[in-house]
Amino acid sequence: MIVFFAKDAEEVVLASIIKHYNPSATMRMYEQNEDLISLAKIHNEPNFLRIKDYKTAIINRYNFPEWIKNDSKIRFIELVIAHKNTNIYSLVKHLAEYLFSPEKLFYSSLDRTVMFKDNAMQVMRELGVFKKFKNSWKKNGIHYYEINPEHDILELYSSTLLKKCSEPFAVLCKNKAIVMNAKKAGFIEDKALISRYDALNIKKEVLVNPAVKKSIKPTIATKIIEF
Repeated sequence: MIVFFAKDAEEVVLASIIKHYNPSATMRMYEQNEDLISLAKIHNEPNFLRIKDYKTAIINRYNFPEWIKNDSKIRFIELVIAHKNTNIYSLVKHLAEYLFSPEKLFYSSLDRTVMFKDNAMQVMRELGVFKKFKNSWKKNGIHYYEINPEHDILELYSSTLLKKCSEPFAVLCKNKAIVMNAKKAGFIEDKALISRYDALNIKKEVLVNPAVKKSIKPTIATKIIEF
């Protein structure tokens, strides 16, 4: 069985739960535009699931540790994931191995625990720097912030700004951008991951009474399996 998961804390934790109970499962991180059916064929494995499609089923099917309800633990995993040198598969394996031993996951002197704690601290320090020294401007009614980080902190940084801003704003990071409070700027979802070019070309008239279009989300034909 192949388990496809996205690079975010919730799906990494759910993937680790499946790995804990299904040690032989193949874990595969994917991008949103990847053809999962073709990837499964490449691995010669007809049975696969995408975490995104089975979140409720996973929680209902398996016992899970209490620490996954702890916001600070999930925040720690978010920070670890954002580090440029974090091996996500190693993180999933570590979480799966010590799923019901939080003292080993978060507080022990195990090599991987120490490494992940160090990664989290580095990301936290970088976030602190960008929160303190903002490169920002306003254009066409949208606040823009630009960062050039060492680590993958685009979404983490955007989330920190969201706590203080109710209007649409965009964070630019190299050739990518994220628009928050995006519905007020005419987007279908409240968070939109787009290109830097598109973010810089949001027109002022879009912000006036934006037409809300019905969201039609494509789905992937996924074979229903027992897991």
